[in-house]
Amino acid sequence: TYDSASWTGDIERRIANIASNAKEINLTLDKNWNPAQKLNNRNSSTRKIFIGLQSKNQSTINYRAESFYWNNLDDTVKVQLNKASISSDRDSLGEARVNYIRGSRENEKVTGIDAFRIRNSLLGDIINSGVTHSGPPTNKFTSSSYQDFYRTYSNRLPIVLTGANDGMLHAFSVNQGGNFSAAEEIFA
Repeated sequence: TYDSASWTGDIERRIANIASNAKEINLTLDKNWNPAQKLNNRNSSTRKIFIGLQSKNQSTINYRAESFYWNNLDDTVKVQLNKASISSDRDSLGEARVNYIRGSRENEKVTGIDAFRIRNSLLGDIINSGVTHSGPPTNKFTSSSYQDFYRTYSNRLPIVLTGANDGMLHAFSVNQGGNFSAAEEIFA
């Protein structure tokens, strides 16, 4: 979902109830499954947010994922984050911007040189982005190589993935399992 007034969103989970005659399916909203609310209650410093970085070694370009903390960023990224926009002058708010993106509400203000937009929710609006489910593989194929794959991944945690206009791809747990509660953000 999305709210264009606050540029926030959420994902709804609906439970399918199949009638005994198997001719009707009713969908019931699961009001306890609320990723945006879970994200709002989470400590921003413990979120698992990653950034893709690249480095050049002669003619080879190497890519890596780093945890999105100010101290993990290379100088090129820090220079860009120290500006409100590409054409802006440097304002030295880069570290505060990283913390804001991570979910810190410290600099959410109405006015001020160091003010960032006040957010109703940390999850950005979800519009023109699909929600994709990923979980354990099916056991319907019988080839030995597929059965090896199935055994390896049969306990994979079910997740839903979606892009949001906060600039992130979010992964949320579907159910309680592993170290995660239902609707908890696993990574972004």
